[in-house]
Amino acid sequence: MIGIARAVPLWAWALAASLLWGGWQYRRAERSGAELLRQAAETAQLREQALHAALVETTRRQRAAEEVIRVASENLAAARRDAAGAARAAAGLRDHVADLEARAAACDPGSAASRQAAAAAAGMLADLQRRADERAGILAAYADEARIAGEACERAYDSLKEPTP
Repeated sequence: MIGIARAVPLWAWALAASLLWGGWQYRRAERSGAELLRQAAETAQLREQALHAALVETTRRQRAAEEVIRVASENLAAARRDAAGAARAAAGLRDHVADLEARAAACDPGSAASRQAAAAAAGMLADLQRRADERAGILAAYADEARIAGEACERAYDSLKEPTP
C-alpha cells in the first residue's frame, strides 16, 4: 500500500485533499443555508403572530375606547336633561317667589313706608334666592361634567389593561 502511495504524485494527493475539503465545506454551507432558511421562516411566523396579537389588542382597545365615549356621552346627556329639569323647577320657584313678593307688597295694611320696606325685604330675599339658585346650577353642571369626565378617564385607563381571562 505504501508503494501505491509513493507512486501517486504529490500534486494528486493535494488535489484529492482539496476536493475532499471543498466537498466537506459545500455540505457544511448547505446545512448552514438550510438552517438559516428555517430560522428565517420561524422568525417570519413569530413576527406574523406578534402582529396578529397586536392587531387584536389594538382592536380591543379601540372598541373599549368607543364604549367609554358612548357611555360618557349618554351620561352627559342625562346630566344635561336633569339640569334642564332643575332649571325649569327653579324658574317655577322664582315665579312663585315673585308672586309672593307681589302679594306681600299689595296686602300689607300698614303705612306706605312699611309696605315699601316689606317689598324691599321680599325683593332682596327673592334676588338672593335667584342668585343662589343660579350659582348652584352652575356648580351642579360643573360637578356633573367633572364626575362624568373622571369616570370616563377611569374606564379608559382600565380598558388599556390586559383583560383577565
